[in-house]
Amino acid sequence: MSLIPCTSNCVYQTDGICTLDSAAAAGLPHIRIHDFRHTHATLLANEGINIQEIARRLGHSNVEQTWNTYSHLYPREEERAVAILDSLRFDE
Repeated sequence: MSLIPCTSNCVYQTDGICTLDSAAAAGLPHIRIHDFRHTHATLLANEGINIQEIARRLGHSNVEQTWNTYSHLYPREEERAVAILDSLRFDE
């Protein structure tokens, strides 16, 4: 892949290289910074990181904001909680 020099003062410029044009030339899709933010949060949630830590990392003022955005990543939490409780043994 060859990097394409910027001919204008675009926001996708890094050290004089137009990253947007270079990505397009390489056949890669345009990914916004905000998309990386969502990917970051999704990767952490998929690895079981506590939602409060994700909220802190994203700079959300409260966890509710994070839950409203990322709760769909936790559809099996009830099943997981039941399985954990079922696996506990309280033999005497």
